[in-house]
Amino acid sequence: MDSLSLLLVPKNRKVEFEVEVFIQELANVPLVTGLYYVKLKLKNGEKSNSMTSRAPIKDHSIFWNYKLENFVQIVIGKDGVLMPCELNLKIKQELNGGKEINNIGKLSLNLSEYVGLNAMTRRYLLQDSKINSTLKLTINMKQTIVNSSSYKVDRHITHKQPMLLLSLHRWWRILFFVRLETSHLRMWLKKFLWEQL
Repeated sequence: MDSLSLLLVPKNRKVEFEVEVFIQELANVPLVTGLYYVKLKLKNGEKSNSMTSRAPIKDHSIFWNYKLENFVQIVIGKDGVLMPCELNLKIKQELNGGKEINNIGKLSLNLSEYVGLNAMTRRYLLQDSKINSTLKLTINMKQTIVNSSSYKVDRHITHKQPMLLLSLHRWWRILFFVRLETSHLRMWLKKFLWEQL
């Protein structure tokens, strides 16, 4: 819903929330150069656009520790359910002093689904990305003024969000490591039991 349509909605069908989104890190990045930043766009927010600082990659991770604080109005639908409140994040890579900018991936979240959950920390697999990097976020939605309007929250999409999906290559590495560790454990156990006799 755009800002013009929001003006036409009756006051008793609008609920104001304080939004806190803490962007912690992007993990499992198979790249080694460049500076990285996140562009954020929040629909129906007081400030709709913001951006993290540029950060280098270190040990295949990028750390921002950026906190977005904003206020947003969410409309209660005619069925009594909070309507979607979109937060779009785009991860960018900057090379050659800003002469080259690449899209690493994006993430779209419906913040309405986080209402009433307190602060929630999760990892999200990037969408439209060629890499299996995960973005670690903490999201908190707090109602600013408690009014008489009651509403329900539809959370079915949140459960479909991939918390951590692994590629076939990464599964193979994990299985190999587990088998390797198991064989070492067996050898150590045999040696330990032999010494006890």
